[in-house]
Amino acid sequence: MRKTQFEGLVQKLLPRLPGYSVSGWLLHRSPADGVLLGFCCDPSGIDPDHFALVAFALPLFMPLPGGFHLNFGRRLRDGEGREIRWNRHGADLDTSLPPAIQRADADFFHHHLAQGDPATLLRSLGESTDPYLSEALAFCHARAGRPFPARQAIRALSRSRDPSIHWHNAMATRLATLDTLLDADPMELAPRMKQWVESNQSDLGLPLTSQPIPDMRSI
Repeated sequence: MRKTQFEGLVQKLLPRLPGYSVSGWLLHRSPADGVLLGFCCDPSGIDPDHFALVAFALPLFMPLPGGFHLNFGRRLRDGEGREIRWNRHGADLDTSLPPAIQRADADFFHHHLAQGDPATLLRSLGESTDPYLSEALAFCHARAGRPFPARQAIRALSRSRDPSIHWHNAMATRLATLDTLLDADPMELAPRMKQWVESNQSDLGLPLTSQPIPDMRSI
């Protein structure tokens, strides 16, 4: 499947998916409170007509490591835990895809949309041993006014750093920026995170305005 084919397929289904837009491989909500929520198409490497979906969350209030990534995501599965794959020519696509997205929206995203703290959502979609999760949680703690656990995460990641690994050094640079902000005037952190949100939205080709979030459980 090509990107334009996925966009065209999903565009027809948007009336049944209120609050969502399609951009390339992404079916996403308008960023809410600095977090991008949605589903990423995973095209089959064997059959060009088949694809799966990954529910993801992407914190935009921090420098992103290389742009869009799926460190915080889960593949959509059926009631028996099997990965769901669709055929873009399937006769049941119009009836099977929107309900699956609505169920996953409720399962993965509703609590975050109601509570507003992305740390819980990222933990549910990430892997506990992933350094990128620890990094994101450090930014979540800082954002929520929890400097002590933010610094704990920074120190733990610093101790495990290997200077010979490029992405370790890139992460250390991002965390050094956060550490500096934690030592600065508290009023400096929010504007900087707002700048990161806007910069990341622009880099990802997303609109810079946020829309009200419909509750898909009522659909």
